Amino acid sequence: MLKQTYRYLRNWRVDVNWKKAMRPTGCVLLIIAFNFAVFGLLFMSVAIRGWDWGPPAANVPLKPDTNIARATEVVLGLFCLLVAWVTSRLALKPDPKYQELGLNSFEKPEIYQEETRLNANQLKLLRDVKEKISNAPSQDEVLRILEFQSDGGVEVASSALQPIAFAIRRQPETRYWKGWTYEILTWSGGILLIPALLTLVIVLPSLLKLLILVFGIRAIIYVVPRLIHRARRYRLKPHKALERDARPPILYLRAFSDDFAESIEGYSASTAEERLVSAFACYGPPIAIGKPKEDLPTPGATRIYFEAETSWVAGVLYLMSISQLTVIQAGFAEGLLWEIGMARQRLEPHKLLISFHAWNEINENTRYLQYLRFKSLAEELLRCKLPDEITNGKYLFFNHNWEASWTDRLPLRQNL
Repeated sequence: MLKQTYRYLRNWRVDVNWKKAMRPTGCVLLIIAFNFAVFGLLFMSVAIRGWDWGPPAANVPLKPDTNIARATEVVLGLFCLLVAWVTSRLALKPDPKYQELGLNSFEKPEIYQEETRLNANQLKLLRDVKEKISNAPSQDEVLRILEFQSDGGVEVASSALQPIAFAIRRQPETRYWKGWTYEILTWSGGILLIPALLTLVIVLPSLLKLLILVFGIRAIIYVVPRLIHRARRYRLKPHKALERDARPPILYLRAFSDDFAESIEGYSASTAEERLVSAFACYGPPIAIGKPKEDLPTPGATRIYFEAETSWVAGVLYLMSISQLTVIQAGFAEGLLWEIGMARQRLEPHKLLISFHAWNEINENTRYLQYLRFKSLAEELLRCKLPDEITNGKYLFFNHNWEASWTDRLPLRQNL
């Protein structure tokens, strides 16, 4: 029995998805688990210290309800610990499918065949995307649509961007100063919260001390960075770059769901888009299509806002034609797949780059499976073969024959 227990403990390991835990949802679940664990331990310690373990002393009246109250505290403590365990497991849960799959395991050929086989939903999606590609407007129709939509807007430095100037939003100056005020107040509140917590810990009773520490630390670590990040969004003036920069733009296309998909923990946090944009900004102003109802600008590429479906299609095709490079973030949304298919039709191979920058936060096995699914769809639209393996490279670029290769550096720097 002891030998079996020792063998089990020696081989036992926990599959923890720490990258998932560092995302906002994982952080919330971990904080909830921590709070319940603290309360569970508190209930258990109070119950154990106050339990009537021995016979009652002489001349001391019996209190039949005492042990019942202590038992209730034990039950509450166990319940809180159980909730903490379940919540922490949800926060750190590994990928449910193929969580034991290694990239060099013997199961890999079977997984490859399964994941690259298109199912009925994917075939229907491809048919819809190809139909939209075949009905896409020509370049002359694109110019007519934009000319009809155009009503002035921001005066841009590049004459090539003037037809879509109507879709560039100018941020009001009052919002900029509101962002500064918002950030200063948040920093001040976060700094003053620390001595306030220390003062309350000295003054308040023990139970309240614990509550103050738990929720105070939660506010400092979790809430304050998000408030600061939002305050910085008020201060963004993306239109200023287009008013000063006359270089041809770099078009960045991604699914709207990718915005803020990553964790923004820390005071100097950045998303994958911000890191990608910082790498491309020295070659030209990065531009992306924004959500029409977005109130505050998103950090990263300068957003262009098209309100109608027809102007969105025309705007994307026009920006593809004038951009020195089109960078598409790999994904599975229908609009994104349409953009990949249109890039194959309208662009020269060296002007297309498929980015996997945002996938660096995904664990290795899930990243491989997602790549296989993306590969099966993208090959149909690009009409070329993508590499079978996914490496640590951040981009797929194409040579003159539409042959794809991995790279972790910007290809053809001399042409940018």
